[in-house]
Amino acid sequence: MELKIKTEKIPDDQSVIVVSDLHLGLVKREQASADFSDFLEFLKRLVPGGTGGNPEAMVNDKPKKLLAPAKIILLGDIVDLWSPRDNTRASVFADSYPIIQSLLAFPAEIVYVAGNHDDEITEIEGSFPVSSPGKLTIIKRHYPDSLPGRDGIKKHSGILIGNHRYFFMHGQQFDLLFNIMGLLQNYPGWVSKNYSLFREHPRFKWLFWALFGLSIVYLMLANIILRITTILNGVMYFLLGLSMIIVLFSIEPTTFRSFWDGISLRKNTKTETIETIIEAGFWKKEAGDNILADVVVFGHTHIADDSKDRYLQIHHKRFINSGSWGDEMMKTSDDRGVSEKNTFVYIDTEGPVLFRWPDKGPFPEQIRTTFTGDPARASPLTSPIKLWMRRNILTGG
Repeated sequence: MELKIKTEKIPDDQSVIVVSDLHLGLVKREQASADFSDFLEFLKRLVPGGTGGNPEAMVNDKPKKLLAPAKIILLGDIVDLWSPRDNTRASVFADSYPIIQSLLAFPAEIVYVAGNHDDEITEIEGSFPVSSPGKLTIIKRHYPDSLPGRDGIKKHSGILIGNHRYFFMHGQQFDLLFNIMGLLQNYPGWVSKNYSLFREHPRFKWLFWALFGLSIVYLMLANIILRITTILNGVMYFLLGLSMIIVLFSIEPTTFRSFWDGISLRKNTKTETIETIIEAGFWKKEAGDNILADVVVFGHTHIADDSKDRYLQIHHKRFINSGSWGDEMMKTSDDRGVSEKNTFVYIDTEGPVLFRWPDKGPFPEQIRTTFTGDPARASPLTSPIKLWMRRNILTGG
């Protein structure tokens, strides 16, 4: 018997707008903030009775009336708590507060799906200037939340827009580091969160750096040169481990972030197309079967993309990547082309549309060519060895 799960329906005269990966608070994000503010001003024109009425955008070479959003979904990494400007999280909130305030003043429900860079956003939920109950929903990992099925396995229904059900996830689930590191996946966030202690008390930092160095020197002398074993060796091993952990937490967040990005191949991860993610086995069919929606929208990899009907027969899903806001144009990891910047997804009863916000606006432009859904650009991954490694060694759930 098919599991019946109640699905929220978006009114036919409204839309859903999805944006991800603004990374507010990072250095050189000022123009991204300005562009996004212009974008928000444009959205106000979609509201009935607002200035300018309902503007039109060109979609598939025809003018399309854009509908007011019932929901604006912030699909993760909206603020960047991993490597804040000036190595202080206060700068993140200072940079992002005007934009968050403008969003929460908008006449639509704001759904904030926490990503990996803003996983701790739920801890400061009460700090947001929410005008009315139910205006802001903060949730981790995906939206809507899961429900237990008859077999005990959680099911995801999505929300109904027109004839399709949509499921939203940040996309770190497709990230090698997220899958193999467990709790350590949030280590950069922990470093950033605790760095203020060492910023305010530098002597505390240098004490443990000295202890770390002395314990290494002692253990090298005792075990390699003098070859002596005493009870002090055990004590020094303990001090080495303790001081090493504290030393890692005392590194400046921006410095630690550079190190973390290097060991996790972050540059490649954030430039992957949908094709690379699906073909390399990051999307697990057994997990996908528990998502009852037929359209999956995600971000994280910063490449705006649409699989269109390519995986409908295999996975019974259409995949859409919302891309990012604020990045410069960059090559994809598989050298298929160059990404767009300042991208978002618009969804109404007629289906989803990928848009980009051009420099200085004032109207969004449709992204016509995609990396995965267009046969002329999509093709199997070229390296069987790389494909085998990613499917069998480098991937998680």
